[in-house]
Amino acid sequence: MRKGNWGDGYRYLNALEEYHASIARIHWWPHEFLNGNGADLSGNRELVDRMNRRMGYRLQVVEASWPKNIQPGGPVTFDITLRNTGVAPCYKGGNLAITLIDATGQIMAQGVDIEFDVKNLDVAESAEKAPKSVRHIILALSESLPHGIYNVCVSIGTEDGSPIYALPFSEYNKDRRYRLGQVKVGH
Repeated sequence: MRKGNWGDGYRYLNALEEYHASIARIHWWPHEFLNGNGADLSGNRELVDRMNRRMGYRLQVVEASWPKNIQPGGPVTFDITLRNTGVAPCYKGGNLAITLIDATGQIMAQGVDIEFDVKNLDVAESAEKAPKSVRHIILALSESLPHGIYNVCVSIGTEDGSPIYALPFSEYNKDRRYRLGQVKVGH
């Protein structure tokens, strides 16, 4: 850095993009690297922030839709659009799930898209140009499903619907099921 070889540091960001990096290291004192040390170093906070927003995989649900009212005993389709805005695939993979949760927090119905693995989401050339995948999850509702209002939650995890991954949503339960909205079951 002091010899001027670092430049603005964006070659490091370009390498992260080009090699689809899941991790990156700095070989410097962290505070000096981030904030600069003296007049000759301006700091790299903006660069590190940009790298953190792109490094690894970034699974995002960008759109979801379903009927407002559904009936027990029938199938219901949930349309979910997701993407990976990171530079690397989600190597471990996982399956998208929709869960209906009642007011007490009990899981009342769940559907898992076992035909699609998130490791197959294309990586993004840039966060803004991330390719989207539209998935259709069909829940077969029990005839005995009580009428009422249910929270519709999304998660990504195992084929049995157990969540694994954190998603960028503010409303979630302890099991990493993220609330998208509500649905009314019955009349």
